[in-house]
Amino acid sequence: MAVVEDAAHAIGAEWRGRRVGGWGNLCAFSFHATKNMTTIEGGALAVVDAAQSERVQRLALHGLSRSAWSRHGSAGPAQYDVSEPGYKFGMNDVSAAIGSGQLRRLDDWIDHRERLSLAYDERLAHLPVEFTAAPSVGMRHARHLYSVLVRRDAAVTRDDVVHELRARNVGTSVHFNGIHLHRYYRERYGLRPMDFPNSTDWSARSVTLPLHPGMTDDDVDYVCGALTDIFAGVAVSA
Repeated sequence: MAVVEDAAHAIGAEWRGRRVGGWGNLCAFSFHATKNMTTIEGGALAVVDAAQSERVQRLALHGLSRSAWSRHGSAGPAQYDVSEPGYKFGMNDVSAAIGSGQLRRLDDWIDHRERLSLAYDERLAHLPVEFTAAPSVGMRHARHLYSVLVRRDAAVTRDDVVHELRARNVGTSVHFNGIHLHRYYRERYGLRPMDFPNSTDWSARSVTLPLHPGMTDDDVDYVCGALTDIFAGVAVSA
């Protein structure tokens, strides 16, 4: 059975001393602008088998047997064939150059993300929030996102928190709303919130706080101070 790992959030992560993507399976990474490193858009597929690599390259270029470089960079005729239907998944050279430069800085960025995440853990410990599971022994977390759950007994809701943080110039997001809550899937398959109670609960209480290599400890202090005020009922918005 072929296994394809979805590691969109996990570039740079490790398990038992080995990088995610190095365990012998096909492994997909996302380099969207919000990820730990970016090519502005696009991604990569890590492979360990030469035959798989050749097929991935072929499928990424319409199923053509020869790339544009090999077709037009040789002195012979630009002969090529389509051996199977493919896709238009090419990455331009400028994006690849950006990604190559960012890749060299990835480990330092992840280390900084971890320091910020641990600072969040410490400074939010007294507030009515629940934390996600800590990395286990032998794991290096990519620290792509920092999300917490607003406790059910808090004086404010998650949406209140998002609204008040925005009023203080702190951007947030929600990762993620359950698929069953989106209109298409809800109507197409007749799904109801109570059909998936845990996912529904997470969708209502999760909030993702700012986390990126450009942040400082002072930035974390500001976010945590704002959250302290919000949970205490101090509002600055109408």
